[in-house]
Amino acid sequence: MKKIAIFALAAVAGLSASAQVNVGKEVEKAFKSAKSYADFQAAEQAVAPVVAGAEIIGSDVYYFPGKAAYKMYDDLYGRKAFGEDVNLEDMGKALLSGYEYYTKALAVDTIVDAKGKTKTPHSKDIVNTIAGHFNDYDNTGSIFWSNQDWPNAYKAWTYYLETAGNPALGKAAPAAVADTIAAQLNYWRAIAAWQAKMLPEAASSFDALIAIGFDDPQAYDYAYSVAYELKDSTRMYDYSKAGFDRFGAQNPIFLQRMINYFIQTNQYDTALNMLNNAIASEPDNAAYYYSLGVLYENSEDFEKAVEQYKKASEIAPTDAVYMFRYGNGLARIYDRDSSKGDSMSTQEYNKYFHETLRPELQNIALILEKAYELDNENMMDALRVLRTVYYNLNDGDNLKRVEDLLKY
Repeated sequence: MKKIAIFALAAVAGLSASAQVNVGKEVEKAFKSAKSYADFQAAEQAVAPVVAGAEIIGSDVYYFPGKAAYKMYDDLYGRKAFGEDVNLEDMGKALLSGYEYYTKALAVDTIVDAKGKTKTPHSKDIVNTIAGHFNDYDNTGSIFWSNQDWPNAYKAWTYYLETAGNPALGKAAPAAVADTIAAQLNYWRAIAAWQAKMLPEAASSFDALIAIGFDDPQAYDYAYSVAYELKDSTRMYDYSKAGFDRFGAQNPIFLQRMINYFIQTNQYDTALNMLNNAIASEPDNAAYYYSLGVLYENSEDFEKAVEQYKKASEIAPTDAVYMFRYGNGLARIYDRDSSKGDSMSTQEYNKYFHETLRPELQNIALILEKAYELDNENMMDALRVLRTVYYNLNDGDNLKRVEDLLKY
């Protein structure tokens, strides 16, 4: 079973116990009377100058706010259990604050007295409290998710995953959660972070999910979208490869994205080998031929590109994108062929147009009309090419029809 990321326990030696007491007492006093989360926040503001001015920061400075926050959570949870109407957001925020303060306190909860003896005055209570609220972090994440409080939902599930199997908690640590649960929670916290525009955090959560494995291809698609927003080409490729390795031909978009990466990085031979191997194993997969067409088109080998687009559209005749790329590829060949007329006489060109170019245009028109018919909401590009085709064919009626469609 895989382990989840842990927070480190940093031992700080040489702190004088007496040096910590004065600041600690002021902090304890400020938080002792906090009855609501608003009171808790007011206490944080009140002690901030005191803490900032302290020469030595001991665990008391974090321990007493953490203790107050966990107590507030427990009180609100108990009232809720007895049917009282409590503010669930405040209850959840108190829990998160408690965890954050206690993890900071644990990292510095080592002092050395005048005799050189090392003590950890709060560690036992800290680890037991953090571990004792293990399931609460998960439940609180669900509350924040329901309220669309995305940053705090992300935090709650992160703390849950950090607590599971954490060696810093010693024997009190809950057992590491099952991979299936860890993957699901990483998915939820990745989505929460993405919604909160916390893109690096979302990507890290998707990294953890994919390292474990997840059976929903949408997760890999979302991961790619996050990497795209981050402009992280390495992650874009890694997520696509992970999706392709797991789902193969079920989701050809992953292979297409890998091919795009190889094209962008000028690795044409790698892309060509990958596609040829894919076609050899699944010769009836239209997406592979389409991707091969894109590869050839980027290499400006338009004849081969059209050949592959044609195969894709024959295998999947109701796919508008395949049909459009087939017709658009032929249009690019037409543009190249029509330039040959520049060196011809008028008589020669007229003959060439009627015998060669006109049939090409008529064929392109048929294919692009079919693409538009298959998806008239998303095939504006087909209409734009058709406008040029009908103009060159001197077909006024169809030209007007296409121009009218382009207005809407």
